Amino acid sequence: MDATSRENDTIELEGVDSDTYSLDQHIAKPRITQISCVLCTILVLVLIISNFTAMKLVEVKIFHFGAITFPVGLLFFPMTYILGDIITEVYGYMTARFMIWVAFGANLIFCLACLFATVFPSYPMWFYSYEFNTTISFMPRIFLFSAISYFFGEFINAITLSRLKVIFEGRMMGMRFILSTFLGVFADSIMAGLGIWFGKLPYSSLIMLIFWLTLFKVTYEIVFLPITFKIVNTLKKVENIDVYSYNEKYHIFSLKL
Repeated sequence: MDATSRENDTIELEGVDSDTYSLDQHIAKPRITQISCVLCTILVLVLIISNFTAMKLVEVKIFHFGAITFPVGLLFFPMTYILGDIITEVYGYMTARFMIWVAFGANLIFCLACLFATVFPSYPMWFYSYEFNTTISFMPRIFLFSAISYFFGEFINAITLSRLKVIFEGRMMGMRFILSTFLGVFADSIMAGLGIWFGKLPYSSLIMLIFWLTLFKVTYEIVFLPITFKIVNTLKKVENIDVYSYNEKYHIFSLKL
């Protein structure tokens, strides 16, 4: 491994016996592990579930304050940022970038497969053909804008978290998670809000929608911070890895590991 590779991905290890393991061995350790593959699978599932359930709107009454209407997918989508934080913090930016692309591709394949299913003529005795086709017909619009917002939001989150980790030398993890998530979900909410509702809502309502979407997702992150901390610290010990992406160029359009 050359000096450039050493500089680019410095790994800090905790609880490692220096007599048994060398820094060279851990720098060369694959960034894709069994556990990281599980995390990637969960990220893919959560993204697909979020987009599919976004087609259903629900109304929830809040005591005497009235009722709020929102897509069910909103309950799942913020989990993609929590997973992104975990992956970036433990495995580094390049691994996070690779998994963002994997999730994006899997979501695209799922959407195209559903649309492809509507092309075939339905069995005459299957009485849910209309409902199925009507439901799937919403997917292209949802996928288009959610995919764009997810793509850029997740990369803003990953890049910000990776840079802050280097700047603060791994300290202030909670602040780093909240700030990176805020920037990511703010961009995500703007893109999704403008893409889906621009021209259909008054400007004031659109601004409030973006505000509440951002607030909800950041609050989601804050509520789950204790669990996120526990998972991150456990993974660092179990995997014996803690990647700091020094001198990273932060290219988005690359699958290099």
